[in-house]
Amino acid sequence: MGSELPDGEPYREGGPGGGLACTAEEPRRVFRDPEEALLRRTRDEPGASAVFGGHFLRTALFRRPPASAAPGRAAR
Repeated sequence: MGSELPDGEPYREGGPGGGLACTAEEPRRVFRDPEEALLRRTRDEPGASAVFGGHFLRTALFRRPPASAAPGRAAR
């Protein structure tokens, strides 16, 4: 998923143009092996902001478990 639009373009157009939405469960399914560190909605940003953000968007951070804890991987 993603968009080639510059950060401010969805504000000028009134939205991202569709096709970018996901539920909170979808990133968890896609990234099921890494451990979820953070999954939250982004902050609303004003139209004049240099970055794009809105309550309807999500951001996520996942981390890989240590090699010794990963199933099927040999410890280093």
